[in-house]
Amino acid sequence: MKNTEQEMADILSVLTGQPAGFAGQGASGKTTQQVAAVLLGKTVEEMEQEQQNEESNESSSHFSVAIQQAAEQAEDVARGQSVPYYAPLGNSKRFLGRLLTGLRRLTRRFLEFIFAPILERQNVFNAAVARATAANVKAIEITAAKLQEQCRLEVEQAEQRTQQALALAAQHTQQELAGEKAERQAMQDRVERGYIQINNNMMRYLTKGFATAAPATASQQAAEKAVENTPGQELDTYVDIDYLAFENAFRGSEESIRKSQEVYLPYLAGKQKVVDIGCGRGEFLELLRDKGVEATGVDTYPLFVDLCKEKGLNVELMDGLAYLNSLEDNSVGAITAFQVAEHLPNNALVKMVELAYQKLEIGGVLIMETPNPTNLSTFTNAFYVDPSHTKPVHPATMAYYTDMAGFRQTKTVFTENSRSDYRLPLLNAEAENLEEFNNGINILTEKLFGSQDYAIIATK
Repeated sequence: MKNTEQEMADILSVLTGQPAGFAGQGASGKTTQQVAAVLLGKTVEEMEQEQQNEESNESSSHFSVAIQQAAEQAEDVARGQSVPYYAPLGNSKRFLGRLLTGLRRLTRRFLEFIFAPILERQNVFNAAVARATAANVKAIEITAAKLQEQCRLEVEQAEQRTQQALALAAQHTQQELAGEKAERQAMQDRVERGYIQINNNMMRYLTKGFATAAPATASQQAAEKAVENTPGQELDTYVDIDYLAFENAFRGSEESIRKSQEVYLPYLAGKQKVVDIGCGRGEFLELLRDKGVEATGVDTYPLFVDLCKEKGLNVELMDGLAYLNSLEDNSVGAITAFQVAEHLPNNALVKMVELAYQKLEIGGVLIMETPNPTNLSTFTNAFYVDPSHTKPVHPATMAYYTDMAGFRQTKTVFTENSRSDYRLPLLNAEAENLEEFNNGINILTEKLFGSQDYAIIATK
């Protein structure tokens, strides 16, 4: 082993240009074993484990050889355990040898009554020793086999415990990382909401401070003019509400909204010149920008428009119907309206669907997402939280409007992200109508905890 380390040190000396007298230290303070591990593409722990396995195998091999030698020696003892009294007495010399052999036989015959009993007892003793030796060797073999099996089982158990410990450690690490990520995201959302709130407050206070002294801004005039063009629309729906702060409190974080709206991107594949009616904080416009899609947002709330422009988005402060009416026919690839239909009176909603069909190019897509009135939890959760909601629109009604406008294909999608994770427990018992009962429970679950939003996707 020392020779190997010395050879590795010499190699490192040539590779690094440093003298070999660094006591096995290679470049950057690495030991010879560490450098060898790098050269072999292994870790130091793997090399140490292989060395331990080799030493263990070598010890096991030596033990097996010792057992084999003991067994062979026991066989030799067993073969030589009986010594006959009348053993051959040959001699290579011719005349003198015959004389000596005859004298030996005569002497052996004369002394037989003395040595024969002694030799017989010796043979009995030898046989007993041979049997005992064979039994001991057999016992050692059995014990060795048991020890080897026990060692193998202990090694396997140790490896299993090690793998379990590593898996548990990895799981804990992943959970900690996920927790830290969630905390960072929550902190980022709080900071983002705080920034938006501060910005909103500043804009609100500045607006109120200069309201009496300054004339109406171009944005305010455009907003008032846009509202005038909307049938049945009041002058300012949000006159007493900071709707941007309201959205931040109840709509959800911008990141979560972008995540939920990603499901609509496949329907816009290959589309250009997209119009997002009621763009709000601009989440969908940001998704389209990231995909390289040309898009314009429209909203009547000045704070939403200002926020979107701060993000570098193309947004107009204008009523959606007025903006659609200003476009050329068959000039738009897609029109989207997320959480808008429930804010509109019925005549404005019908007019928006008709204008969308008129302005979309052939193959253009209209996407309208709105609360789902077929789910009862819609009315106990988000719908009546927003005081600007007028009434929900049934999916069948919305599909009827698109069909009457002339769309050749209409698809209703119940969004999974708005679905509750809770389900009523099914009955697990022996009963004749068990399947029918559980089917009813599933229907009830869908009515109570199903999708709270749906979208109409209509193709021209």
